[in-house]
Amino acid sequence: ILTLLIVSLPDCLAQGNVVINEFESDPPGNDSDVGNEWVELYNPTTSSIDISNWKIIPTSNEENTIIISEGVIIRANGYYIVSYSTQFLDNVAETIILQDATGNEIDRTPSKDDTNDDENAWARHPNGIDTDIDDDWIYQQSTKSENNNGEETYGQPPQPSPTRTPTPPPSPTEPTEQTPTQS
Repeated sequence: ILTLLIVSLPDCLAQGNVVINEFESDPPGNDSDVGNEWVELYNPTTSSIDISNWKIIPTSNEENTIIISEGVIIRANGYYIVSYSTQFLDNVAETIILQDATGNEIDRTPSKDDTNDDENAWARHPNGIDTDIDDDWIYQQSTKSENNNGEETYGQPPQPSPTRTPTPPPSPTEPTEQTPTQS
């Protein structure tokens, strides 16, 4: 007798598709203050993903590798912010690598500079896009834990915005009558 056992992993154990979505390597003030520098991970999938023991590796200083705690799950379309107890990202030529718990590279940023000491950060645009080219990234006002562009999340169609049809102005030679409008 042959018995076949099929084991189904829960959705939260799905892997892949988590991206480094935004990072701030030169915030205003002292970079060494706790939490000033950060990396935002984003899960653009429809399932939760367990990122226990995944690593954030800054290539400028691999000694500052961050290992994500056991039990951390990013919900579907959710964000997770990683920071360090002191400065861990370089302001010039920084590349950040995301590895899963077994050491497989999940994502990598291009080498980026941020020497402006401001509220801007490097962000994927549109949110969550990952085509492995530099054009996936723009330097913009930080949107930490929020959609990077406010318009569209990668993989989800944008919602149409209501538009109003402009009413042409009356011709100057014709008399006009104002009528109440409903809103």
